[in-house]
Amino acid sequence: MALIRSSDRASAEIWHQILQEAIHVPIFLDPDPVPLLGPQPLAEYSNERPYWESQRTLNALRRVCSSWNTYLAPMAHRYVALRDIVHGHVALEALRLAYRVEISPCPCNVCRKWRLFYYDFASFLEAESFSSWRIQILRVQVLTLYSAMYEIARTLFSAELASLRCIISDDLQLNPPIAPERIRGLSFYMGPISQSVAEYTRISTLNIALGEQWLSPPQHIPTLRHLAIASGEHPHHKNILKWLETIGRQLITFCWTCNLPPSEPMSNALIWDLLPSVTYLQLPNHTDLGAPPSKHPIEHLRIHLTILPLLWGMNCTWCDSKHACRAKFPSFLYHSDGSQAFSYSYTPTWNAVMDPNRRGYLQCYMGHFLSISPHIKFVDDTLVSLEEHVPNPTWYHYPYHHILSFPLPVT
Repeated sequence: MALIRSSDRASAEIWHQILQEAIHVPIFLDPDPVPLLGPQPLAEYSNERPYWESQRTLNALRRVCSSWNTYLAPMAHRYVALRDIVHGHVALEALRLAYRVEISPCPCNVCRKWRLFYYDFASFLEAESFSSWRIQILRVQVLTLYSAMYEIARTLFSAELASLRCIISDDLQLNPPIAPERIRGLSFYMGPISQSVAEYTRISTLNIALGEQWLSPPQHIPTLRHLAIASGEHPHHKNILKWLETIGRQLITFCWTCNLPPSEPMSNALIWDLLPSVTYLQLPNHTDLGAPPSKHPIEHLRIHLTILPLLWGMNCTWCDSKHACRAKFPSFLYHSDGSQAFSYSYTPTWNAVMDPNRRGYLQCYMGHFLSISPHIKFVDDTLVSLEEHVPNPTWYHYPYHHILSFPLPVT
């Protein structure tokens, strides 16, 4: 058998790149996926399944040879949940290797281990030099009822984590003192609004939830390019529009969800003037938006489709048959030539709208859609088309009627 010459062997750098590709986790370990992938991946940002599938691949590769094991060993704990350390499943030292750390309650009904763990945790941090820590993503899901977890979160926030780029906070009450000099590279914040966010001059992506009290938004964030606002039952329309007067011209992505109609109608010209550079735009229900200006760079417009109930016994004005709901469309759809991309969403994914109780709506809606523009195609919250999800010529018998888009022409 012929021997393999050393010149024919792949270099260590090539093998390292191959191994990195094999264990890559595209969204869960990405400290800011929005600039590259758009806002859709945020729905999967807390999904741990891809990471654990990658870890199984990593463990299998470590058993191939000693050199691969040596290279992959430092990646054995890229994600660490503190509850696993509290219960002894993971060593405390694994925090040094983690790219993503989560502080969240454990599934125990009443866990008494957090208070004991806090003293070990504090002692461990006192002896640590954080310059070599790899934490890029820190998620805090703390119930203030758990005082030990709250103190742990505050302690970790006050550490000098130079590599930290993303903070995800699910606790409305947690407001730890995060000094700007402590977190030099923060580029993504996701959670309740914090006035201190404006102090971080490198933030490019904000995904914020507004509560009932929102006195004034952070005004000057020069690096902000991607903004998502969820105002729920608290519209805050005036404050949001006022904020857009300051930062709207620099935004590339703007997503706004709200369950309530605005107290005052938003003019079509106002929206497009406030957001002259945005390429991805999502607006809340009850927004009667007109067509974008012809030279506007918008690539994808997304508006929640308004579904209005039909009165009992009333026939649909379109198909002259009885069904429960009808759709309300912005008027400019009737004049669209398909030169720009638009999508209309009401439910998140095709699986979510597979409801037998909704049969009978689609054929009416589909006929209505096709009468509006021949460029319409259905997509869901992940931008998967209906034809891709159900490649069956009888797909129109199913109630996939909530989401549609106009594809951009190929140039």
